[in-house]
Amino acid sequence: GGRLAVIGAGPIGVELSQAFSRFGSQVTVLEGMNRIMGPEDPDAAAVIHQVLEQAGVKLMVGLKVDRVDFTAGEPWPEIRITVRRGEAAEPEIVVCDAFLVATGRAPNVDGLGLEIAGVEFTPGIGVKVNDDLSTSNPDIFAVGDVIHRPEFKFTHMAGTMAGMAVQNALFAESPDLPVNAPSRVLSEICVPRCTYTEPEVASCGLSNTEAATRAGVEFDVYTSSLEHNDRGILEGDNPAGFVKILCKKGTEEILGATIVAERAGDMLAELTLAVQYKLGLSQIARTVHPYPTVGEIVQQAALNYNRARMQKLGS
Repeated sequence: GGRLAVIGAGPIGVELSQAFSRFGSQVTVLEGMNRIMGPEDPDAAAVIHQVLEQAGVKLMVGLKVDRVDFTAGEPWPEIRITVRRGEAAEPEIVVCDAFLVATGRAPNVDGLGLEIAGVEFTPGIGVKVNDDLSTSNPDIFAVGDVIHRPEFKFTHMAGTMAGMAVQNALFAESPDLPVNAPSRVLSEICVPRCTYTEPEVASCGLSNTEAATRAGVEFDVYTSSLEHNDRGILEGDNPAGFVKILCKKGTEEILGATIVAERAGDMLAELTLAVQYKLGLSQIARTVHPYPTVGEIVQQAALNYNRARMQKLGS
């Protein structure tokens, strides 16, 4: 039981909100943006929004936290969080027994002597790295959550970057690639990411129309729903799940993708592979997928590309 307030509706915020709600807590999520899971596909965020609300989680978006007050109490103090939706709005009070600040992480670089070593960094942001993970001191490399690039701050990317740093630092003259990475430089890597809610939201590359528009890339979208997937129906999966694949306009070159489904993170690998190694969408469509699996929706989305280009009889 108890009342939990979560500040921030990114991956950590929504994952733990769902978890504590299932443990029996009364959960309120406070988010400054106008929707949860801001960087992800809006349709994917809408599915998780509905799932959380149906579970009894209260979602408050588009607001600013003004102050947090603690009062004495047993066994927990009462916490009162003052929030405001817009500068002119009246303040609202959210009362809870505990609150979680899920607004990001700050790298732990204090006391390392980076200034003396000539390593450029921004407090609270991270160590500045070049594309090959070298720092402003060419003899020092940085990898993992300590770097200043938030889009790479994942456990799987920390391991990948370690392999890249070893290759770049010790075997710079060798033509070989790192043993666990497709390139020696960050800019050439397609990063997979997953939010472990139920259902999961997994994505890679330019995974939604907002991201592609910001990048100035024209695109076509191919989708498939979980609603009519036999395995999903059999296991009672959320029928609102889907796969959405973005291709460069007029081509089958895959820019990125989003999947919303149980174990979506497990399903994402073939799309990450396709983006990384420039496999066309028609190649996924022509790859046999086992039946019955949820992964079939990836092939179904890809088949929409082929179907649009089928030659009609007699034409």
